[in-house]
Amino acid sequence: MDSLVEPHDYFRSQTEDDGRVMFAPIFRNDQVESPIQEQDGYLTDMFTDEAVSFIKQATDKDEPFFLYLAHLAVHHPWQVPDSYLKRLEDLPVKEGSAGDERRVFAGMTLALDDGIGAVMDTLKEQGVYDNTLVFFMSDNGTPAGQGFERPRRKQRGETTMSSPGPFNGFKGTTYEGGVRVPFVMHWPGNVPEGLKYENKVSSLDIVPTIASLFKGTNTGQFPFDGTNLLPYLRGEVAEGAKPHETLYWRRDEDYAIRDGDWKLTQNRNHGPQTIRLFDMANDPGEWKDLAAEKPEKAQELKDKFDAWEATLPINQFSPKPTNRNFDYNKGNRVDVQDNNKAVLSRAK
Repeated sequence: MDSLVEPHDYFRSQTEDDGRVMFAPIFRNDQVESPIQEQDGYLTDMFTDEAVSFIKQATDKDEPFFLYLAHLAVHHPWQVPDSYLKRLEDLPVKEGSAGDERRVFAGMTLALDDGIGAVMDTLKEQGVYDNTLVFFMSDNGTPAGQGFERPRRKQRGETTMSSPGPFNGFKGTTYEGGVRVPFVMHWPGNVPEGLKYENKVSSLDIVPTIASLFKGTNTGQFPFDGTNLLPYLRGEVAEGAKPHETLYWRRDEDYAIRDGDWKLTQNRNHGPQTIRLFDMANDPGEWKDLAAEKPEKAQELKDKFDAWEATLPINQFSPKPTNRNFDYNKGNRVDVQDNNKAVLSRAK
């Protein structure tokens, strides 16, 4: 079952697509489901019920299964049944609208938590808990746009629902506040219980990790971008070995490269528009830009990012990104210091 789009209203849907994505039809495969409101439903609970039913159907037939459960929660719109709010009456929150906003967001999170619990309980009840590899993660960091009261786009220290914590940036940026997310793996007897793995991992690692369990999954014609994480989690690799030494991000005009303990990033859509360099070992929150102090390191990472991006196809359907080095393979290099001087000069 899928709504195909986000954001989507949690209480209402239509059977006809009139272009309003908030109320887009809910599909079961290629068939439109009856509207949410006619089922007296809440979308988070409905997705949970569907997942539980799917697991039961597969395990009752003693069939292996793959389940991709992509909850919309806790994405906007901020909607939750009163039954969840009543369970949070003792939640300590601020007075006034800020407290109301926090409680609603907590209610949405509680519904999600109940749903994940129902899935895990079903695995136990069906006798497949120990033989099921589970991944849980978020798709991005906390949004700047949140709450009912204006201004809805929050700055640091103003958030009422969720927070980026000690990290710079919000959802949509390539700062840590946008790209650092919860990532949990669970497989009793195969993933060490209670392990907190500190090295860099990515959602790109999920597919190769799963594929490693099946012979002949990857012929090598299309190499995986990610890495099988299981040997690293089990301690089956050489001491000091890491799944990734380098990670790359690109989202429209924003990009970043994390190379060892160094990170270079430019966030044109979320300013400042200069190319910035951070020492992640000593400044994981990305608060002190070292691009001017470490020009050689900044240039090294910029060249490395451009070399990687040059291997990617150009998006023929969008004018973005405009800050891609399209001529890297022709020998063009973007000088970080010159770029930043030009940006700062325009800003004056």
